[in-house]
Amino acid sequence: MEEPLAPTSSAPPVPRSADVEKYIWHFVGDRDDIVVVRNRLSDRLRRHQWVDADIQIAKLMVSEVASNAVVHARTPFTVTAWIDGFASIAVHDSDSGPAGPRVREANVERPGGYGLRIVATMARQWGVHRDDDGKSVWFEYEPSVSVASPPDGDG
Repeated sequence: MEEPLAPTSSAPPVPRSADVEKYIWHFVGDRDDIVVVRNRLSDRLRRHQWVDADIQIAKLMVSEVASNAVVHARTPFTVTAWIDGFASIAVHDSDSGPAGPRVREANVERPGGYGLRIVATMARQWGVHRDDDGKSVWFEYEPSVSVASPPDGDG
């Protein structure tokens, strides 16, 4: 029986809405990149009139996935965000090792290890996809409040 928090192995779903905006950000893989990822995502979600509570959750989730790329893959990584009525976020690194990310068992005796558990719990869906260049860990997050497209000219 599959664990309910287990990822799917499909590629990230790409929104097909006419209002979708796609952003691609490349990083060298430093810890400082995580702050930049959060700030860029926050800015884009505000343009789509997301409420602060939902922005904070999306920022937490992208921080966790980007942190895993920095700490475990130790390679440059790319964040792709598709944003319309919800957000699809993929963090792609060039780690081609056989071990993949997994949701760890909760253990109050061990620090850390809760990042993917947070993502798996909060995401509408999430997954891990491997290709010739490495792997992508992705998630979709649907805000608790309906959101609008950004005003024209605010791209």
